[in-house]
Amino acid sequence: MNHLEKTMLVNAHPVKFTMNVLGMFFSCFYLWDHELRKAFLIGGLVILIGTFLTKIAFSYNLDEIAKTRLGRAFHHLSQRNGFACYVSFHILGFSSCWFHEFIFFLPAVLFLSVGLMIHRIDKNFITRLF
Repeated sequence: MNHLEKTMLVNAHPVKFTMNVLGMFFSCFYLWDHELRKAFLIGGLVILIGTFLTKIAFSYNLDEIAKTRLGRAFHHLSQRNGFACYVSFHILGFSSCWFHEFIFFLPAVLFLSVGLMIHRIDKNFITRLF
C-alpha cells in the first residue's frame, strides 16, 4: 500500500468519516455566506479533530478498514483516476456553495460516482481488448 492509499483508508474510519462530513457541512454553510476564512478555519478544524481522534483515541487496522464497504470505496478513490474524480468532486461541490448554484453539484456527484466505478470500467475495458 502506498501513502495515498493509507491516507485515504484512514478516511474510511467511522469517526474520521463522520467528522469529515460534519466539517464539510460547516464549510458549505460558511461558503454559502461567502465567509471563506470561517469555512477554512471551522471546517478544517473539525476535520483535523477527526484526524487526531482517529489517530490517537481509536485503534484501527488498515487491513480491516479496507475490507469494509466504505474502505473499498476509499481504496478505489485512492487510485490515480479515482483520486482525480475525488478532488474534482470537492472543487465543484464547494464551488456550488460559493456561487449558490446547485447545478455545479450535479457534475460533482457524477465525478464522485465515476471515481467509485472507474476501476470496473478500466478492468472491463482491458479484458475486452484481450
